[in-house]
Amino acid sequence: MREIIESFETAKGNVFGDLLTKRADNRPLKIGLLTLGFFEYWRMFPGSLHANVTSDMTEVYEALQAALPDDIVVWPGLVDTLDAADAAGRKLAEKAVDLIVYVAGTYCPDYMAIQALENLRHLPLLMFNSQGKGEINLKTDYENILRNSALIANLQLAATFRKMGWFGGLKVVVGAIGDEDAYAEMGRYVRAYRAYVRMRSVNIGVIGHVFRGMYDFEYDKTMIKGTLGPNLISIQLHHLLERFEAASEQEVADGVTLARESFNIVGLEEDDIRKASRLYVALRGTLERFRLDALTLLGQHYVEQKTGTTPYLANTLLSEEGRYVVNTEGDVHGLIMMTLMRELGGQVPAFAEWGEYDERLNALLMVHHGYANPAYARDRSTVKVNRSPGAMGIAGGRLWLRIYAETGYCDDRTSDHRRRRVQNADRPGRSFGLRAQHPVRGDYRRREISGADQSFSRGIDQRRLRTPLYYRLRRFDGGAVASRRLHGDSQSDIFVEDEWNRRERDGK
Repeated sequence: MREIIESFETAKGNVFGDLLTKRADNRPLKIGLLTLGFFEYWRMFPGSLHANVTSDMTEVYEALQAALPDDIVVWPGLVDTLDAADAAGRKLAEKAVDLIVYVAGTYCPDYMAIQALENLRHLPLLMFNSQGKGEINLKTDYENILRNSALIANLQLAATFRKMGWFGGLKVVVGAIGDEDAYAEMGRYVRAYRAYVRMRSVNIGVIGHVFRGMYDFEYDKTMIKGTLGPNLISIQLHHLLERFEAASEQEVADGVTLARESFNIVGLEEDDIRKASRLYVALRGTLERFRLDALTLLGQHYVEQKTGTTPYLANTLLSEEGRYVVNTEGDVHGLIMMTLMRELGGQVPAFAEWGEYDERLNALLMVHHGYANPAYARDRSTVKVNRSPGAMGIAGGRLWLRIYAETGYCDDRTSDHRRRRVQNADRPGRSFGLRAQHPVRGDYRRREISGADQSFSRGIDQRRLRTPLYYRLRRFDGGAVASRRLHGDSQSDIFVEDEWNRRERDGK
């Protein structure tokens, strides 16, 4: 008799008809490198030009490999005839490359690129508009001019793509063959695309719904699946409660031990810690059973009422592990951005909300309630687990964290692996991402303010909104507290530092 397969909604086992049994592998991307030269030129300089262009394209291949150590670069060699273009296109298609980097080594008619890319039009295309050096040699010769004639070829080809309706999202990077910044820019583009590709297989669990009244949090499952690609899976509360009740005494005790070893726990009874540990075991088990990569839950009026505890210890420990991304109050948009930021920065980010503004410091207080990633703590020994002042009708001590965070990068637009910054493009004016790992005191990054950011500007001189933003992370208190500079120079940096130190000394 054939085994009966059930939905995850009702099945008791771990194999379901409506969830994949095996998690998707985070495989490296395959980058197809397509390099072209023009056969007509070789006979003009038979002893050198073909060899020099081949050497140039080999240098591009090796530099691209070095810039993308986590991915695979597939190079079919220099293409210089229509037959070679056809063969190269077929090889890249057979290798199932994910993205194409196109480089012209000389001027080349459009037909070669079109032939090679005929069966790859569905892929993103990055055009590296390159030449031998970053400056003009006024003593050059015609052979060298041909060797550096890709600029007009690429301009012509881009116009052809536009007329044909191909590669509407064409990305162009300009730089000399040996320009490290050009390869770094290509590397950032590829990493961003890799994060996008991985989002297609991400499973996000939702327990409950968006916190009532937070209309900006509301989401459309179909739109999210059709754009960024993650699967949104509604997990019933009873699934979590089953894991909560089934948690063994040993699992709960292990969680308590981990919490006591990790944090300084103040003002909480043993039963409070045990309930928080039990919810940690339940959340982790739910993530594992349903093969989820991320999970959001409605806490205050839903899960916390049913379990008698907060998810803050669980979320903190899960964030520190780095394997799962979690948040509360049904914030699916924020959870997606956190997942992307982890892909880009390598660490689960910390989010905070705008609190108060300070006219004298021209700063904003950043506040986040309840949990945070302890990796951002200025001193791990100062991280405390204590009673939450927000009772919300629950008996006993609701657990949350107090963290003083290290000063460091805080940038809500750009992402750079080398500087270990992370990206946040979600809901301007609500959240921000912190630099991943070991912030450096006093190091600032800047960005220009966008119109969408002006929602925070009440009470602040509107003229200042035209200047760069500066960020300075200060303190987590029950989650996160930070200051956000709106303008400044070296003197005002010193002023802000002195003023903050004075207020901390005075207990203000």
